[in-house]
Amino acid sequence: MSVGNKIISIALVLAMIGGGCNSADELAADSCGVTIDFDGSAIRFCPSDAEEVALLREQDEFIWQAMNLYYLRQAEVPNLADDRFGSYTEFYSFLNGARSSIELFYQDLITSQDDFSVIVEDYFKLENAFQGISTSFGFEFGLLKESAGGLNLFGYVQYVLKDGPADNAGLKRGDIFNKVDGVQLTESNWRELLNNRLSYSLTLADFTDNVVTSQPNEVFLA
Repeated sequence: MSVGNKIISIALVLAMIGGGCNSADELAADSCGVTIDFDGSAIRFCPSDAEEVALLREQDEFIWQAMNLYYLRQAEVPNLADDRFGSYTEFYSFLNGARSSIELFYQDLITSQDDFSVIVEDYFKLENAFQGISTSFGFEFGLLKESAGGLNLFGYVQYVLKDGPADNAGLKRGDIFNKVDGVQLTESNWRELLNNRLSYSLTLADFTDNVVTSQPNEVFLA
């Protein structure tokens, strides 16, 4: 995982990093049954703590672990500190405080200066989208951020298959679009808006002076 000008992608899989118990590392005087190691340091939890607060989304624990281990700016994020939590109760309460895994990642686990890190459910779909993928409507597109500090995206047409639906609808190489069925493309909704659809309309846009502006023109694909 890397930051800077590269995109961080985390596929949401279920994983646990576990270890044995060392009585010298116990949080309390009572016996501790679990020790989890993160990046050379240890966060020690007792099983009784885990029973008090249930984890709402199992993948959130993996997301936190992955960011704690691999995020190059981990030291700048207090919520990723090795000693941030003293028990499962505190840890799970923190994770459950986010309404979604997406909110947890963007609001709690990256720095406010990080404009390049993203989280997706499917790493391979993300790679395909940013490199250009073929759709059932006969065109290939890529996706870019509208601005370094925002979450909005815009698409650009890379290739149009001759006599395909996109070609017949008037879409051409170099066209820019920023809305699907009138909804702004964002990092959290582009998969739902552009994948596995029987039909949709693209709102064309202009890109001038690094600003994306919607046009009144729409292209309907079916």
